[in-house]
Amino acid sequence: MQSAEAARQALTRGLLASGVSVNNMMPSNNPEVAAKSFRIATDTDPSMCDAWLARIHAGDDSAKTLAGACEARATFGWEFQRLGILQSSFCPMVFDGLFVSQEITSRDSLLTAYATALAREGRYADANEVLDELSPTDPFDADLHTYAQGVLHFQAKRWPDVLRFFTVDKVWRKPVYGAAAAAMASTALASLGVFEDAYRRAQTAIDNELVPHAATIALYTQAMCLRHLGKHDDAAQLLRRVYARDPKFAPARQAQDDKDRRLTITNPETIEARTDPWDPNTEPTPETEQADQQAELLAEAEAELDRQIGLVEVKRQVHKLRATVKVNKVREERGLPLIIRSHHMAFTGPPGTGKTTIARVVANIYCGLGILPTPKVVEAKRADFVAGYLGQTAEKTDKKIDEALGGVLFIDEAYALIQEGLSGGDAFGKEAVDTLLARMENDRHRLMVIIAGYDDEIDRFLASNEGLGSRVTRRLRFGSYNPTELGEIAASIAAQKESTIDPAASELLEQVCAKLAEHQVETTDSNGQPGKPRRVLDVAGNGRFIRNVIEESFDEQMLRIAEELDTGEVDNTTMTTITERDIGPALRTVLATAVPGAVDLDSVIPTTA
Repeated sequence: MQSAEAARQALTRGLLASGVSVNNMMPSNNPEVAAKSFRIATDTDPSMCDAWLARIHAGDDSAKTLAGACEARATFGWEFQRLGILQSSFCPMVFDGLFVSQEITSRDSLLTAYATALAREGRYADANEVLDELSPTDPFDADLHTYAQGVLHFQAKRWPDVLRFFTVDKVWRKPVYGAAAAAMASTALASLGVFEDAYRRAQTAIDNELVPHAATIALYTQAMCLRHLGKHDDAAQLLRRVYARDPKFAPARQAQDDKDRRLTITNPETIEARTDPWDPNTEPTPETEQADQQAELLAEAEAELDRQIGLVEVKRQVHKLRATVKVNKVREERGLPLIIRSHHMAFTGPPGTGKTTIARVVANIYCGLGILPTPKVVEAKRADFVAGYLGQTAEKTDKKIDEALGGVLFIDEAYALIQEGLSGGDAFGKEAVDTLLARMENDRHRLMVIIAGYDDEIDRFLASNEGLGSRVTRRLRFGSYNPTELGEIAASIAAQKESTIDPAASELLEQVCAKLAEHQVETTDSNGQPGKPRRVLDVAGNGRFIRNVIEESFDEQMLRIAEELDTGEVDNTTMTTITERDIGPALRTVLATAVPGAVDLDSVIPTTA
């Protein structure tokens, strides 16, 4: 009881020394005595909240002092009420570190002020924890709470959250909060690259001049927005205006001295990717993001390569290619002569052997190693290049190449670009190839062209123009799949639908594939002329043929199971198993479409199937 009385006496002495009249006693103005008296009061009775508030009023608004006040908040206002001190004559305030001082008029506003002090000291997570636990019901306290949340996120450069708290339609009961909020919101918008909206939002802080520093920041933001928008003269005029307002405002001076200075632009995804949500320095930099993306692309390429069935020699060549490109890049960085200068290549082999898939693997590798800007693959054929009139073909070809810039242009059946046997030659195809050659050279640093097709047809195509052979110097040869590999591919496709192929069906499929590999069929080349005989399995499409067979087998399976459901129960094993009864009809249907008349189906597929 004696300590409480001693604390009250110390509080009274401090208030009088602060210029506050107590019990009609004449006040003085001695800040040093006031501060000392208030410290004695809190040391004597830490539960006296008003003594802590008095310390804050005297200028001690540290987070430590505010923590003491919060711990004693149960006695908030008791002593001031006992002494008859009105809020109008004694109102503690805490500076937010940026724009305004926040009044402490209630327990909720005290807790908000504590969070503000924590944020001012860089303890953002602690401040956020305090604010998250608060739900003020008083309208003025609610405004202060919202403002403090916005300031916290502004200090931590969490721009989307700043805009979440400082909405454009928010009506503030204290206009100074609105002016400061407008300045912070404009900075947030500009930092997210929304320059026009940022410029407009800043005007609110400038027009009313309620918070001078907020107006200064808003003007600076407008100037930098204009610079980003290319309006350099207008930006320079505003920067001079900012400097005239506040010569000590460093960003404006720096922007005037450095015409290339720009705002740091980020995005919500980068902010959310921070390892510490409150530390902007933990955001991934463009360099680290690029490195992560490249590593991911290389991993994807390796995983996709591993998933491929067969293709042993192709995989070895791709690994050699990756090693060559990697070492070649290091040689370039060290000023050594390059081993390879052209990245264009040819993929040769029959259809359905994975050329398009491997093209995507190669695109990922080249992008992952930093050779190409993107891993995109644009597929094209003759129709994508050749137009109906001379002169239009070059334009059409350029347009298709532009679509692939930064990645890979994959031209399947490339030999079809030059058609032989036409009266006067293929002027349209020649125009397309000439345009392609020029772009392959001029855009070699941001474009890879992969031509694909049968070996002999690609040989003919390269021989048709000497420039092609000198630019396409690397070749990956894709062999046909053997029956066992095709069986594995079929099982893999079925597994994607959580299904299996029973042993008898798998054996039938492999037997048919072996017979198709033994048979040959006459073909026509890209010019419509008789071509060399090719294996029926190659003409049918190898892996593509197998995919079509399995898809057709599922249709046959559904028909079979539907009939069985009409007569009884069907278990899950039956529902998810492709049988010989499904594969046989599917083979007949697909072969009749893919290679009509090429083989006697009854001699290739047992009639019992």
